[in-house]
Amino acid sequence: MYIPELTDSPDFSLERLLSTCFGCHSSESLKVCILIDLPDLDLARDKAFLEDTSRFPVQAKAYK
Repeated sequence: MYIPELTDSPDFSLERLLSTCFGCHSSESLKVCILIDLPDLDLARDKAFLEDTSRFPVQAKAYK
C-alpha cells in the first residue's frame, strides 16, 4: 500500500477544497458558515470569546 509523505500534498487551499467538494468556482458568489464550539453559550454574546484568544484560538481563527 502506498502511504504518501506529507510533503507530497499541495498546500491547503480553502478555495480548492470548496470547489472540489461543492463544485463552486471562484467567479461564483459563495457564503460559508463556520460553526464553533464554546463551553458556555454566554461567550457567544457580543463575541466575548474574542477577549480571551489564548483560551479560544480556534474559535478566534474561525471568526477571523
